[in-house]
Amino acid sequence: MAEPRKLLDRLWFWPVLLALGAHLPALWHPLVWDDLRVVAGNPSIRALGDLRHVLLGSQRPTTNLVYAVEYALGHGQPLWFHLGSILAHAGTTCLLIVLARRLRDRHNVHLSPMWIGAVFAIHPLVVESVDYPAALPGVLCAFFSLAAFLSLRERRGPQVLGLVCFALALGSKESAAALPLVLIVDATVFSPNADRRALWTRHLGLCVLVAVAGAWRLSLHLGRQNGSLPSLSHLGTQAVVLFGYARLLVIPVGFSLYHDIAPSLPLMLGAIAAVLAIVIAVAVRGPAWLRFGLAWFVLYLLPSSLLPLREPMAEHRVYEALPGALIAFAAAIQLFPSRVRLPILAFFVAAFTFTGLSRAALWKSERALWADAAAKAPNAWVPTYSYGDALRLAGDCRAAVPVYDHAISLTDLDTRAHQNRGLCRAELGDLAGARDDFEVALRRDPRDPSLPYNLGLLAEAEGDLPTARTWFAAVLAIQPSHAGAARALARVGKP
Repeated sequence: MAEPRKLLDRLWFWPVLLALGAHLPALWHPLVWDDLRVVAGNPSIRALGDLRHVLLGSQRPTTNLVYAVEYALGHGQPLWFHLGSILAHAGTTCLLIVLARRLRDRHNVHLSPMWIGAVFAIHPLVVESVDYPAALPGVLCAFFSLAAFLSLRERRGPQVLGLVCFALALGSKESAAALPLVLIVDATVFSPNADRRALWTRHLGLCVLVAVAGAWRLSLHLGRQNGSLPSLSHLGTQAVVLFGYARLLVIPVGFSLYHDIAPSLPLMLGAIAAVLAIVIAVAVRGPAWLRFGLAWFVLYLLPSSLLPLREPMAEHRVYEALPGALIAFAAAIQLFPSRVRLPILAFFVAAFTFTGLSRAALWKSERALWADAAAKAPNAWVPTYSYGDALRLAGDCRAAVPVYDHAISLTDLDTRAHQNRGLCRAELGDLAGARDDFEVALRRDPRDPSLPYNLGLLAEAEGDLPTARTWFAAVLAIQPSHAGAARALARVGKP
């Protein structure tokens, strides 16, 4: 058995090449969705020379610095942002292989590091993180967390490198706050009794620092307009979401940019009870590798699960938690008879590769992404409205109008669907329908200057100059600096 193991260890690079090759087509994808706000619309990354502005321009300074480097190299071209994410993913794959080898060689955990690296490289759950530059924080967090873990778990030698990597992980994403707890679990399940007290003392110091930083970060969250503490309903929803992530990990079906999560109260209570039962059972009776893997998975999901966020479930939040889940998954496969392990692993790698490549192809356009999400959540407003917007921005207003109709039938409270349907109706020549949409939106949001401006343009197009002047004057009453309204008013004459 030693010779095959040595041969596989010499081939450590092939999962890294797989990580690069599987996501290479993303280099030619455009920036989509939150990329436009977080990356393209981020003014703090446009001057790498002003390092202070770069580091203070975001609550995630490590990520912002990487964005600034990518922007400087490519002058804002999407290719460089995608390249940075792909390289970070390949580096994370390499570090995960190193971790799996150390667990196997030092603690006799039955693992196949190469297979773990291969699954991580191409799993469809990583696609949203790797092919979506706005999700770079999770990729960097995983990379620096693994580097810090590999350094800080050593009993001897300087810990400076590990502490630096931990600081960089925290500067990438808040999920890195889980690392000290993961180190404590690691010391508990893998270290001899004589070493545990010293390791616990060292790691508890990091826990105190993280608790202080976490309290500060929580105060920032609560200081926002909609910031709040988690409710029992939210915790129940997140328990259901946890099982959703676990299902996607093993069964590669149902991936989407938007997950419509609205569980019933019995389901939420059952999910909470199930999570607690599994955690207790694993903690008391589970083997070391399962306790370690499950702890990494749950603890790295915890920061994004505790705070109420806009979307209860998002696939890019799982990236930094995946190393633990895959270690537990791969070790569990080793429990099967040796003659069936390779076929099982080969089946999963083939299934993940096919699904991952299919999933990655959707990121070639925002239209394809939201079409897929809207088809999988037909009764959810967000993907339906976003699909209509993607059609409008692609110049297909005729297809966008019925999609906006469906979004408005789902909820009539958000004015954006009315406003953008009005834009499409105006482009298609239905000026009366456009006016109706703009007026409905204006009644609900009278402080939006774009609505009277669009009504003024409609009136001008119909030759009703007095009404147009009234609307343009209303725009300037709301926003005196509105250049378009000032020019239009000069064009049609002052009232």
